[in-house]
Amino acid sequence: RRAEGVQEADVYFRPLEEGLIEELIEEGTVFWCAGGLMVEHPKVEPFIERIDGEFAAVLGLSKKLTAELIRKALEFSAE
Repeated sequence: RRAEGVQEADVYFRPLEEGLIEELIEEGTVFWCAGGLMVEHPKVEPFIERIDGEFAAVLGLSKKLTAELIRKALEFSAE
């Protein structure tokens, strides 16, 4: 059986400091994450105003959604 789902999260930023994007690109760590966004990066975190949705959904795989999909898949297989 198959279970699927989508979880969204919106990230709102304060105005970024001049040169921050170039600095992050030069540093290179942003190239090792999905979408090049590291909300937990110490140079990015101060500019995050708020996150609407689950923080884990911004980082990648939401534990909440994963658990829900596993439960659904197990329910399907029990039928």
